[in-house]
Amino acid sequence: DECCSLWSKGKVSSLDVDLNGGEKVDGSEHIQLPCLIPLDQWAQILQQFLKMVVNSGIVGLFDTPYPYLAPEVLDSADKGRISKPFIAMTERDPKSWAKSRSENHGLMVCREEFSYEKLGSSEFDVLGCIERAYHAATNNATMEVEDNSSSYRKTEAEPLILHFWDVFEHRSHKDPLDPSFQKGMERQMEHHQQFYLPLANYTPDFFGVKNKTNEIETNATTSRISLLPKKSRFDEEDVILDIRKHILRDEFESTKTRNS
Repeated sequence: DECCSLWSKGKVSSLDVDLNGGEKVDGSEHIQLPCLIPLDQWAQILQQFLKMVVNSGIVGLFDTPYPYLAPEVLDSADKGRISKPFIAMTERDPKSWAKSRSENHGLMVCREEFSYEKLGSSEFDVLGCIERAYHAATNNATMEVEDNSSSYRKTEAEPLILHFWDVFEHRSHKDPLDPSFQKGMERQMEHHQQFYLPLANYTPDFFGVKNKTNEIETNATTSRISLLPKKSRFDEEDVILDIRKHILRDEFESTKTRNS
């Protein structure tokens, strides 16, 4: 089918799932995800793996796919780790970001009808997308049963089953530019930044969005810090130094004292 075809081309990640409760089995008794199993089961497995990663003692999680699982990452960190998560986040111009994503990347996105507030197709909030899709499908099934629809009926004994391609879609960067799709991506990025930037502890200005640099902004709930000097291109060593100062502040200060 479409999902397994894309998986064979490396466009869909897969996991091998043992169907015999941990017993050694041959390859024929494994299934590829997310092609064949119900989407709610895939979401449960994803959450289990995410919890395992967050609680493994790992120091940091960076870039894809973690921004798309941000609510679950932060929730797992709050529940499973002693110290609160340190959030480092760059700010982007939503319009230029959406244009770049559409033109230069193959995208796996939540369909617009299941996106947050139906703002538009989105890579963000993967598990929220699944939850909204099941909610919508449940409501539709209930309405159709009440209307005695012959096209689609669901009895109480029938579980509601959705699969990956019922809820998500793949878009190639080679597809013709779709202004409405790009606008939806832009709105979703605006929402993502409006929600998470106030929570961020460190916001280096990689993309020249801020008008001011070396600015420390403090409120009752968070301290946001931008330490990168204004320059034509950013230096990754600056970021490493800044994060060491912020996360390992005591160790950094004691090392500096010893060396002075």
